[in-house]
Amino acid sequence: MIIINQFREYQDVVEEIAKEYYYINLRIFKDSANSVPRNQCGDIYIPAIKDKDVFAAELTHEVGHSVNDPITLYNYLKALHRVKEALSIDETTVMRIGNAICDIINEYHISKNKKLSNYRAKGLKKVFKEWFKGSNNIQKLLWAFYNEIHNMKIKELKSIFADEVKELKGIFNYIYERERQYIAIAEVLLKILEKNDYQDLSNMSMNLPVQPNEKELEKTVKQIMQNAKDIREVEVMIKMLATGLGESENNIIKSNNILKEFYQEKANQIRKFISYPKTSCRKGVKLGSRKWQLSDGYKNIDVKRTIAKFGVNIPLVTSRTARIYNKFISSNESSKPIDVVISIDVSGSTGMPSGYMRVVADYEAIMLYALIDEAKRLNQNVGLTLWSSKILFTTLPKCLNYREVEKLKEIVLDQSLWGGSTNMYAALNQAKRHKDKLFLIFTDGEVYPEDLIHVDNVVFFLIMPHASNYKMFADTYGSHRVIKIDDITKIPKVTLQWYRSVMR
Repeated sequence: MIIINQFREYQDVVEEIAKEYYYINLRIFKDSANSVPRNQCGDIYIPAIKDKDVFAAELTHEVGHSVNDPITLYNYLKALHRVKEALSIDETTVMRIGNAICDIINEYHISKNKKLSNYRAKGLKKVFKEWFKGSNNIQKLLWAFYNEIHNMKIKELKSIFADEVKELKGIFNYIYERERQYIAIAEVLLKILEKNDYQDLSNMSMNLPVQPNEKELEKTVKQIMQNAKDIREVEVMIKMLATGLGESENNIIKSNNILKEFYQEKANQIRKFISYPKTSCRKGVKLGSRKWQLSDGYKNIDVKRTIAKFGVNIPLVTSRTARIYNKFISSNESSKPIDVVISIDVSGSTGMPSGYMRVVADYEAIMLYALIDEAKRLNQNVGLTLWSSKILFTTLPKCLNYREVEKLKEIVLDQSLWGGSTNMYAALNQAKRHKDKLFLIFTDGEVYPEDLIHVDNVVFFLIMPHASNYKMFADTYGSHRVIKIDDITKIPKVTLQWYRSVMR
């Protein structure tokens, strides 16, 4: 669909190109005469070209960046990051050859459409002598490649880089994954640069094939954060983006804490892909047991638990029944949910939050961010305790409301709070002193049996526990209160699934 076309004199060719690109939305703007054609978030800017064929060629190419390659700025950066890693080249080099790689892929796809290929051939032939003069070796290779795939029949280009053109065409015959195509094409370009001792490199533009506005730039940064495997990959891709834009990295990352922003986007991804339970929850959560009362009814006596605890079952004396916390549930009809305390074992075995995604601490930080955002959705107060050999930090006796709780995301990044041994008694004793709050205790450590004191208001999340350690917790507190996490990467997901099933 042609939404905007400031080249009304070329309306017929615009309509034809839109049709061949399956009626993609087109917004075409007339730019100053000395400007360079560009694709800016799908908006096509073309200088005031007087020749219809040249205009059609430029429009075909620029629209191709929205349809063929790279389509989005993130796709481009992701592919170039693969090139950088595979070929061990620096950010400046990869950004200088990136546009040429993208153009080769884009033009190859254009050549598969006869009408679009004809538009390119007609326009390029008219500007060949003017544009080819003064070209560097990479630009000459592009001309030779275009001449071949669009059947332009320019004699001067037939013998230029014939072997390399043949190699480029072959890439598309046997490599189908887009990012591997980027790597293979980059290898060809680097061989040409190497022959000339990389003298052409400084003359190559780092312009991005799809240029972002402020909104698209923010979206791209979020995509980088969400999909990067670790903080190092984020830093490299942000540096590449800054290089391509000619900006400083500080102008791209608005937050003064890139690690916090990284964890936040990872938490957002977890929340986005964990579904809510389909059935509404009006029941409470069973946490431990309490003394049975006559009003509970005889069916609710937990005989097994009573005998195990006291050796005898005497109604109104020793009999036990399940302890139900109705306050855990939050909905539009229920009362304000119970305060939750996230109690995290920060002993040495968990590592410390660095963003390299190799240790428990990284995934616990993402988990904390996700739970804080969930609690804000429920208007639930949250407390935080960090403990190892002792309580190293706690908000208690206070739990923070939705206005205050964001500060906890900064606190968990303080690496001075991570380290020490595992003293489970300190965490459990704190929970025992605050019976009106629900404690979610996370630990990856082994504990002494005598440390497992009786508490009713705790749910345990054991991270990669030994079977004997899990059994000890399950026997002491009941398996319904002990969540086993066998993979550290699953800490945020498992926790959020449990939280949503309980809190709704």
